[in-house]
Amino acid sequence: MDMANFKDTLEKDVSEIKTKIRKINMSLRGIEYDAGTYIEINHDNSQDIEIRQFQIQLRESIEHTIGETDVFNEQKFERVKTILDRFNGGAQVDITWTNKVTDVRNWLDFSAARRMPKTTRLRTSTAILPVNRAEKERNWHTLSLLQHWHSSLAWNGTSSSPDRSASL
Repeated sequence: MDMANFKDTLEKDVSEIKTKIRKINMSLRGIEYDAGTYIEINHDNSQDIEIRQFQIQLRESIEHTIGETDVFNEQKFERVKTILDRFNGGAQVDITWTNKVTDVRNWLDFSAARRMPKTTRLRTSTAILPVNRAEKERNWHTLSLLQHWHSSLAWNGTSSSPDRSASL
């Protein structure tokens, strides 16, 4: 797979996550969290320096390749080689880095806000979800369960007003 396709695949995966969050949020609007409020899951681009640097490296490795006559110049070769060398590095630090930057769930920072149904105003300030990897994975698991729940409602033809006794 070339770098442009690799980058596109990762970006499509991020877009799919955002789409799933929008669908989950539509369901969450129907579940009262606290008197007159519901929870909304938000996402922003990750502020993690390694993730951001990797995204820049990917972008720079394919910049100006369309319509260019010298697609494989020395500078582009070195940019791609730097990424591939890190991917193929056998050291634990390289393996950890590779797993981190290619797991697109890490490309987004998630937060939750309590909202009032008739407005888009925040009822309370945004509560940032935990940042460490274990907590992020636990929250991702919760999001996955919500997505599964949402899919099963659509598949079963059940109304979008879920039974509040259902546990996650």
